[in-house]
Amino acid sequence: MPDIRARQSLYRPESFRPFERTWLEHGIPRCFEQRAAICPDHIAIADGFGGLSYQALNLAANRLAHHLLKVLDSQENGTAPIVLLAGQGRDAITAVLAVLKAGRIVAPLDQRTPISILSGVLDRLSPAALLVDDECEAIGTLLAADRYPVLAIDSPQSRSPDSNPDRTIEAHDVACIYFTSGSTGLPKGVADSHRNVLHNIMRYTNSLGFAEGDRMSLVQNPSFSGTMSTIFGALLNGATL
Repeated sequence: MPDIRARQSLYRPESFRPFERTWLEHGIPRCFEQRAAICPDHIAIADGFGGLSYQALNLAANRLAHHLLKVLDSQENGTAPIVLLAGQGRDAITAVLAVLKAGRIVAPLDQRTPISILSGVLDRLSPAALLVDDECEAIGTLLAADRYPVLAIDSPQSRSPDSNPDRTIEAHDVACIYFTSGSTGLPKGVADSHRNVLHNIMRYTNSLGFAEGDRMSLVQNPSFSGTMSTIFGALLNGATL
């Protein structure tokens, strides 16, 4: 029987670097920051607006993360998740990275879900804030109903620091919370740690040979549970999303 590992190696470019198991003991932001330092000029995101480099993405996420820290760190519920309402695109990716850099938990919700279901999810989450893009600002304001702050993803001004936030993030910390569709009743929340997300990325990277120069299509809404692995499967390997 042919050696599967040998067969897989045929598809691996020379630039392929195995995802080391030791990386599972870090937070996602640290892994991304190290990758951005290695390939700052590589294109991290390609979309209808053009290309966004790793350095530009890191700086944008840093500014938003510092903005979140400034607005939310005075709250008593310092461990409460931040709900993300955004469509596909660089804003959503920047927001996910920024929330993690701020040491917070991101809970992406699908804005197309009925308001009654979304409202019930918010009641259970008691989020620190809702983070929205331009398209979702109206529905975010409606859902918040003056109970939670509504923050725009593009709100940080140029005066916000663009340095990497100095936050201690452990591998076992919760990175994200995803909710089921609720088709059989009340949506159920599932929590993923940084280590678990990184473990999935390690499997994808080492089995499929992701490397710099590769391109990965993001076809899921941010609320889909596989989105984190897709986003960081590209961004932790120097590939283009």
